[in-house]
Amino acid sequence: MKRAVILFGLAVAGTTAAIAREAVVSDPASASWAFNGEIRPRAVEAATLPGGQAIRLDVRRKGANPWDIQAIGDILGAIEPGDRITVGFYARAQSPDPGGSTITLPVRVQQRTAPFAGALDGTATLTGDWTFHCVTGPASTALAAGNAQAVLNLAGERHVIDLGPFLITRAAAADANAPSTLPCGQPPAPPA
Repeated sequence: MKRAVILFGLAVAGTTAAIAREAVVSDPASASWAFNGEIRPRAVEAATLPGGQAIRLDVRRKGANPWDIQAIGDILGAIEPGDRITVGFYARAQSPDPGGSTITLPVRVQQRTAPFAGALDGTATLTGDWTFHCVTGPASTALAAGNAQAVLNLAGERHVIDLGPFLITRAAAADANAPSTLPCGQPPAPPA
């Protein structure tokens, strides 16, 4: 597994303390992605993002499976069935899927080890603009602290993606109907 050398601090609307009923289960001070598969991440300038940098991922060919190349974000906290999980990340389509104008990425929250049981599956549609993409839903199964990860399956097509920092949250089942406080669907905030 390769780990991007770029470390990000993700500033969201408020601080961790302001996310009252939504607990951050990733490391908000270091939103560095790890990578599996044949990919060579490289740093690119992204002045509007927290940290000022992004990772460019050139997926040169479609894989036999979408998960042949993955970006992986660690989840530190435990997840219970029914918890509302939100995987949020900055991304844009640098070069879209062949014949299209967007990139559709499968996003999954799963066990870190075999059998890689999934707790949440969804998709994010990337355009050429920086956006904080969110995949949100109830966890279908429990994942122990330290044995969970969010993965972006990148090998569904040949494309180039710019990937910024991420943040993963959970809200207990009792709070699952409350909206996420992450900046879902929003462009980066202007630099201060």
